Amino acid sequence: MSGGSNSGQVNVTDIESDFLPAIHEIVKIIEKDPQDASAKNKESLEASQKIQDFNKKIEVAREQVKKLSGVDFTKDEQAAQLKALKKQLVLKQQLIQKYKNLGGDVSVFLNLASTKSQNGHE
Repeated sequence: MSGGSNSGQVNVTDIESDFLPAIHEIVKIIEKDPQDASAKNKESLEASQKIQDFNKKIEVAREQVKKLSGVDFTKDEQAAQLKALKKQLVLKQQLIQKYKNLGGDVSVFLNLASTKSQNGHE
């Protein structure tokens, strides 16, 4: 699943998704509604530019979402991956607890490991 097409992966936190300020700016411009024709034209051009900028922002966000890791997995695949990761977490937590029960002494841990490897080779 990790190919060259995913080389530009994006994290969710990297995606610019704060659209409300841009929408607010557009609404403020539209609400002004000046009476003068030249001012109205200026406001219309400004609103049009803000809308184009907003559309570009949305398009960038869409492209970034497509690059998110795991987007290409189905719901079932995601559930299976989550289950496997949870199982790994439990096993690692158990190993940590076993290590802590040894007293946290690195020498005891290393001696235990070397004893097991020696017994396995005999």
